[in-house]
This record gives sequence, C-alpha cells and structure tokens, in this order.
Amino acid sequence: MSEQESVGTPSEDVYAEGESTGTATAIAPVEESKPLFTDEEIQQFDADDVEVGGAIGKMLAVFFLYTVCAMSHVAYWTFYGNVNTLFIGFTVIVMSIVAWLSFNSGG
Repeated sequence: MSEQESVGTPSEDVYAEGESTGTATAIAPVEESKPLFTDEEIQQFDADDVEVGGAIGKMLAVFFLYTVCAMSHVAYWTFYGNVNTLFIGFTVIVMSIVAWLSFNSGG
C-alpha cells in the first residue's frame, strides 16, 4: 500500500480513465431525483406563508406602537421629572385597544 492510499485517497476504480490532461475525475452514480414536495403541499406552504406573514406584520405594528409610547413616556419623564399617571393610564388603554383590534381584525 502506498503512502498516498493510506491517507484516504479513493481507490483507482472510482476515477475516469483516459483523461488526456492527467487529472482524475470522480464518477458518482446518478440517481433520478423525484420532487421533494407535491403541488398540493407547495400550495399549502404558500397559504401558510400568507397567514404567518400577516401575523408577523401585526406583531411588528403593535411592537412599533409600543416602542413609540414607551419613548414618549421616557421623554415626558425626562422633560418634566415625574410621570403623570393619567398619561400612563391613557397610553395603556390605547395600547390595549390597538392590540385587541389588531389581533381580532380577522386578516
């Protein structure tokens, strides 16, 4: 056994013979591939993508609104030095209504 074969070189029968350039090309058996998914499964994936995309959009909208409200609270707190409980209550009510409408819109 030569040193080259002992380090993991494949045996000579897996290489194409007759190459004029002196390089070897590996030959692997080619199997016919079948589609991974049927047309019905692909249509279901598309429908699921639309549904999930809508849910992600709603979540992003609610989180953005929450961020704007939290930012306004911090700005108010920084500017006036205290937090007005009426301002917090109003924001909590508005956020609750927006979240409820967002998730119950049916879309």
